Amino acid sequence: MHPFVRDEVYSIGYEAIRNACKRTGVTRLKIALIYGSDFYLQVSDNGKDMDQLAAEENEDRQVGLNRMRKRAEQIGGRLSVISSANSGTDLTLIVPGRVIFPRRLWSRKGLPYKSPDH
Repeated sequence: MHPFVRDEVYSIGYEAIRNACKRTGVTRLKIALIYGSDFYLQVSDNGKDMDQLAAEENEDRQVGLNRMRKRAEQIGGRLSVISSANSGTDLTLIVPGRVIFPRRLWSRKGLPYKSPDH
């Protein structure tokens, strides 16, 4: 993985896991990394609905989600969050293969990393 992209994926995953662990009622946490033509990070839990938490507690959760969305945008990825009171929260980050896999990435312009052989 491109170092910048790797660090952003790590930060998004860390924040997602941290939020899930803080959420009320979480007894199951599932984390999946899927490599294919694109890269997927999925974090799912069976805790309380995030919207319900924001209303009950504070806006820290929303700030964390906004931060994760901005990180995803910076690396050309897409973050989706589905949350309900009955089934918990599913967070999915999708990063296109052309962004996350180095050889393809080195030819893109505007990213903060270049191949050592260029």
